[in-house]
Amino acid sequence: MERKISQAALAQARARLTRMVGPVALRVPEGDAEMRALAEALADGELLTAEAWSGEGLTLLDGYGRETGMVFRDLPVGQELVALVEAILAASRGGSVLSPLGRHQAAGLPAGTRLQVLTTPA
Repeated sequence: MERKISQAALAQARARLTRMVGPVALRVPEGDAEMRALAEALADGELLTAEAWSGEGLTLLDGYGRETGMVFRDLPVGQELVALVEAILAASRGGSVLSPLGRHQAAGLPAGTRLQVLTTPA
C-alpha cells in the first residue's frame, strides 16, 4: 500500500524547517523510493541534504556527519511528519528532542542503554 504525504503537509514542514540553524543530513535507505522522495522534498540543498546509504531507516546526521541517534524506521506520515521535522530542528541546534526532565531521566540510565520511541497516528 502506497502512503502519501499531502502537498499541504510538505509545505508546512518546509516552512517550519526554515528555522534550522545548522546543517543536517538525512540518510535514506537505498531502494526506499518513498523515503527518498520525502527526503528530497524536504531537503533545501544547503542546511538540509539527503544522501543514500545501505542501512535501515531514515537516519539524521548532525553538521559534523555524526549520527544523532534519531532514526525513523518507516515513512513518517501524518503526525509522524511533525516528529521528523522537530527531530531535524533539534539536530540542527545540536540538541535532542528530549525535554529537560527527559534528559535528566536519561542521564540516570546505565551506560549503553538504547531508547526507542514508537509513534502511531492518533
